[in-house]
Amino acid sequence: MLNAQEIIAKGISGKRVGEIIKMSRNWTDDEKKSFLESGTIPERKENKFIVDENSVLRWMIEMESFIPPSSNSEKKRMLDNQCVLINGRKVSHDDVIPPLIESFVLFPENKTKRCTLL
Repeated sequence: MLNAQEIIAKGISGKRVGEIIKMSRNWTDDEKKSFLESGTIPERKENKFIVDENSVLRWMIEMESFIPPSSNSEKKRMLDNQCVLINGRKVSHDDVIPPLIESFVLFPENKTKRCTLL
């Protein structure tokens, strides 16, 4: 298992450090060595839920104080079920976050749950 200092030395910070520490528990020695040399995460089937840095899902995870309490997988499900509008457009979890967010709406189709944050 990698430690936080090794991961931070690769320019990674925040919650991402904890995610990589957890993932590295199952890495082989060659995968750990490769990560320490290149800084890239080995591709494995169980790592497919890695969140892109510029994705809508990453933004929702980091803005958790504004989003109703939910797990990361619930947030991903909300995005994939098109329960989120950003700037009037339905988005999925892997869409790139727009540079300027003018409106953010949760559950736009539901009259009782609808929540406009911006």
